[in-house]
Amino acid sequence: MDVIPARVFPVNAEALDEALRHIETQAAALGFNRSVQLKLVLVAEELCTNVLNHAQHAQLMELQLSRDEAGCARLMFADDGPAFNPLQNAEAWQDLAPEDRPVGGLGIVLVQGFCAQVDYSRRGGQNRLDMLMLP
Repeated sequence: MDVIPARVFPVNAEALDEALRHIETQAAALGFNRSVQLKLVLVAEELCTNVLNHAQHAQLMELQLSRDEAGCARLMFADDGPAFNPLQNAEAWQDLAPEDRPVGGLGIVLVQGFCAQVDYSRRGGQNRLDMLMLP
């Protein structure tokens, strides 16, 4: 498995741009095709933006990208905000008609659409999402 070391970014708009450039550059370095690179950037943007806009008191976000033996992308995203599992209500919201859905919550559906697997855990005071994206 090829692993890019985890990188920590402060939770602010300037760091968002830097984090997205980091993911795009590292995805290219790991040999992912342009389609996978763009999907990884979109997933990272959704997650980082959510922390920036909604995770009160979050100071740091962490990203790590790797390529496994099967050529799949593995993206780890963590933040130090209050405990929040975005997967908890994602399925229930998908079953509602668009006009009945609460505002928000569809970003995780986008993330799940691009990823074959998304897992949440709370570790060491951090929310953590581990994602698997097929090539």
